[in-house]
Amino acid sequence: MLTEQLKEALEQTGIAGKSVCIHASLRSFAPDKVDANRLLEGFLEAGCTVMTPAFSYGFLASPTAGYSPVRNGCGQYEWYRTHPLAPGIYSVHSKEISTEDMGAFARQVLLHPGCVRGNHPINSFAAVGKDARTLIGGQDWRHVYAPFEALCEQDGWVLLMGTDLTSATILHYAEQLAGRNLFVRWALDAEGKTRPAAVGSCSNGFERMQPHLETVEKRIMVGNSLWRLYPAREMADRAAALIRRQPSVTRCDNPDCRRCSDAVQGGPVLTEDFWQ
Repeated sequence: MLTEQLKEALEQTGIAGKSVCIHASLRSFAPDKVDANRLLEGFLEAGCTVMTPAFSYGFLASPTAGYSPVRNGCGQYEWYRTHPLAPGIYSVHSKEISTEDMGAFARQVLLHPGCVRGNHPINSFAAVGKDARTLIGGQDWRHVYAPFEALCEQDGWVLLMGTDLTSATILHYAEQLAGRNLFVRWALDAEGKTRPAAVGSCSNGFERMQPHLETVEKRIMVGNSLWRLYPAREMADRAAALIRRQPSVTRCDNPDCRRCSDAVQGGPVLTEDFWQ
């Protein structure tokens, strides 16, 4: 039954045949049980190219001098001094993913034999479908949100499958469009050298943008799961304009959140040669 509902939903919303970034909670279908692979195949059979975040926090390394800017969402780096990390070395062929945070659907995309994974050790994206390489190919350690730039160029979509805007990583791309510097974290390159990698800010306050995005939002129920869909370009542009007008709109409810405080001020202070 879910297969037919999925087919109807893709046709009704107009995303059949399109590129779509999906943030999925399979628990949202409860009490129905949904097979992640069958769900993915349903999108692929409809001609969609499916992209998901495939973040892998196990590759996070400790910072080094020179790559530890101020206003970087981690105070004076005291956490890293008391929590030494011993990461491995990332590869685009790795199948490691922080499943508890990313979910079973994202893991299924990563495990698909046709998957293309981005070249970012901590915040990679993964995609399957005819336009997967076009979406993912531009991602690197500095250009973490290149997949969203490509998604916008393709007039693609963002689908929140039983999740809300706190899961919508495209809103970090909107922060960048609004003029904020992305935060810096660290990983080991192929030679074992610690290098900086751009990452996003706190997303716990992103649902506050909902009233400003609802005019471009589509909603549909698929089984017991509420799906919220947004055209990627309009979503990013509207959110960026809102952040420029009202920087504090991204703040979460924790008044002591360093990531939110530093992001609202514009993000880390970086020199011109930081990424060289």
